[in-house]
Amino acid sequence: MKLIKVTKLGNIHYLLNDGRKGVVYPDTGYVRVATKYSNRVLYQINKIVKLITPPDYKYCRVPIVLVREQIEFLQNFEDKNCSGSVNNINAIHN
Repeated sequence: MKLIKVTKLGNIHYLLNDGRKGVVYPDTGYVRVATKYSNRVLYQINKIVKLITPPDYKYCRVPIVLVREQIEFLQNFEDKNCSGSVNNINAIHN
């Protein structure tokens, strides 16, 4: 995982081992990762919990409060899900 940039808003962009982009959003507590086919489409990887309020229920993402924990969460995602390296994969940098 390699740091690419930090935006004016403090969002931290990383390049993952398989060429995808991972982004940590400190203000909201969310962590997002690009799809394997486009670095423009990001999906959230935060844990999901089911909130039950009878008779209904809904699913919510759990924000991660500490920036250090957000980065660790992204690193753990990379360790589990990102195989290959940028050198041997044609990464999409759009």
